[in-house]
Amino acid sequence: MSQVLLASLNFLNKQNKTLQNLLSMHFIKFFFIVITLSFLHSCSQTSFYQSKHSVFGTIVDISIYGESDEKAEEAIQAILKEFTRLHNSLHAWKKVI
Repeated sequence: MSQVLLASLNFLNKQNKTLQNLLSMHFIKFFFIVITLSFLHSCSQTSFYQSKHSVFGTIVDISIYGESDEKAEEAIQAILKEFTRLHNSLHAWKKVI
């Protein structure tokens, strides 16, 4: 009788381990799926604003990610204003006043 009991306990123990392994594998798969979907969702929501201007005798390409068009345009105008100031103050053949 004890051998039958031990055999059935071993069987149940093996079944329990198998079930635990399956559950942990499903959790890991679910975790990676959630992380991947979160990453893809965050990538698809990023706004992009790009502007090209001629400064210092070359084309400057300014790209802004993740901001509204109004804020991006404001930032680009501030950058171009500073570039123009630097261009005028560092110009090779114009006198600085």
